[in-house]
Amino acid sequence: GIRVGFFIQLGYLGEELEDILATRALVTQANPDIIGVSVSYPLPGTKFYEEVKNQLGGKTHWQDSDDLAMMFHGAYDSEFYRSVRDLLHTQVD
Repeated sequence: GIRVGFFIQLGYLGEELEDILATRALVTQANPDIIGVSVSYPLPGTKFYEEVKNQLGGKTHWQDSDDLAMMFHGAYDSEFYRSVRDLLHTQVD
């Protein structure tokens, strides 16, 4: 049969706790079969990249980032997003 998968990106500028809670509610309601969770990685040539490029330091490519490691200063730190990922995976698995 058909399986449903979600790929969730967290950590965009302007994100608030209410947004994360709404994402969690959506995952609960939709009940996908599988979920992937990542933080947002700025890609050169995008408006998002231009907004955060001065914060990137030596990390300028998503390949430079470790497991859900923020490459710029977001609302929350990397450990917070790892916890959110774990929570969402617990809901789905």
